[in-house]
Amino acid sequence: MFTVGSMLRLPLAVLLLAGLAPAGATTIEMAYPQEVDIPQGPGHFAFDFLKAAELIVNDSGLAVAWTAMPTARLLHQIQVGQENFCVGGAGVTSERAAVGQFSKPFINDRLLAVVALKDKRDGLMKAHDFNELIDQGRQSFIGYQGANYGDQIAPLLDKLKGRIAFVPRNTEQLLDMLDRGRADYGLAMKTYIANYLAARGESDKFVVIAYPDMRREFRTAFLCSRSVPGSVIDALNAAIDRQLPKIRELFPEQKLDAN
Repeated sequence: MFTVGSMLRLPLAVLLLAGLAPAGATTIEMAYPQEVDIPQGPGHFAFDFLKAAELIVNDSGLAVAWTAMPTARLLHQIQVGQENFCVGGAGVTSERAAVGQFSKPFINDRLLAVVALKDKRDGLMKAHDFNELIDQGRQSFIGYQGANYGDQIAPLLDKLKGRIAFVPRNTEQLLDMLDRGRADYGLAMKTYIANYLAARGESDKFVVIAYPDMRREFRTAFLCSRSVPGSVIDALNAAIDRQLPKIRELFPEQKLDAN
């Protein structure tokens, strides 16, 4: 049985794990993208970057409340400087660094992919790279509005003018458009779309192919508002250093290069 005296003798990490953070301890709202029909949260995240983020948070000693919210709202909260607010994994860009503060990166989602209904497999398999797929014919494409496709892919997308549209919302919308025949192929992050399809039980309905010329550098880190104390970033960075070996082992395709 806990008494006040015994609780005071417990290490901080134990108190946090037990939900008994000391009075006055600041709780960080750790937000992550909300995906329709994918119930997830701490202990059962569907996406690799969030699984890695949870390892780090659990090692950080921080009191954290995980919260799902739409992507647009995530970035809005950063821009307005919401107190005690972080995003549990965001691509590192100069635009985001200008309005928030990043931790060290902990994963690198290098590979993009083409996703399509299974009946489009033959066309995908005939191409040796993305450039060759583009040159096959007049197939139509869809991607995410505002996505970072990297310097290598950008010139190839220029060749698709008139054949590519961009969905403004989410992965569900992209897949729904493919399912309804609104486009032949979709462009997505390889591991994210694979995680998404597995969580929805739709891996047998779609095919996902990453070509060798669909690589980019897309380092992912915690993104916190400017009002978050530096001590929070320091705690996350220290936990990242401790957890990187395990993250590299668990997610080898997305591992950061060793320093």
